[in-house]
Amino acid sequence: MKLLLVSFVIGLGAMAAPDPALGGEAPAHVISALEAALVVPGARLELAAWRLQPRDSCRHGSARLERPLDGSGRYPVRLSGKGCESWGWATVKVYAQAFVTTRPVRAGEPFADAVKEVEEEVRSGRTPATVADGAKASRSMGSGQLVTAAHLDSENPGAGSTIKVVVRAGSLGVTQSGRAVPCGRGRACAILPTGKHVEGIMQGGMLVVDLP
Repeated sequence: MKLLLVSFVIGLGAMAAPDPALGGEAPAHVISALEAALVVPGARLELAAWRLQPRDSCRHGSARLERPLDGSGRYPVRLSGKGCESWGWATVKVYAQAFVTTRPVRAGEPFADAVKEVEEEVRSGRTPATVADGAKASRSMGSGQLVTAAHLDSENPGAGSTIKVVVRAGSLGVTQSGRAVPCGRGRACAILPTGKHVEGIMQGGMLVVDLP
């Protein structure tokens, strides 16, 4: 079976034009902080607005976000300079490749021809899932719904059970045994004999892990 993957390339899209009311364009270290905090695989990030706190006098040269950037919204950015700190707020839009249903799908039914791949705006807490060949719906869905991990019936093995793990890098693959461990919905995880933790998707009773 062919596993459909979303590229893990992160890019920053169109940037807001300078506007004195918004504090102007975000400096390069703020842009870098936004990119570093983005946790949505294959996401495209657009900066809609950038605002400094009122009467900011700190000559900041570094920035960081206090929480992961997991969807569109307004995020506080901590700015640091020589002997000072200040804050700014970045309003961003996040887009990523996603799967949406093209017709109603019943619980337990394979998605097969019932989904299409599109670019969707990602809302916080609603990260799109990759729909692999043979993936089934864990619940009934209407037409036009975004498929998230919660909608995938991954048929995960019980924690502690021994499963076959196929680790793939391009066209090469290595099969070995692993011990199943708890994982997020829509995914499957295992511990390899080396102690390495791997995560992937169950296919044909095996855990398939694709290396970036």
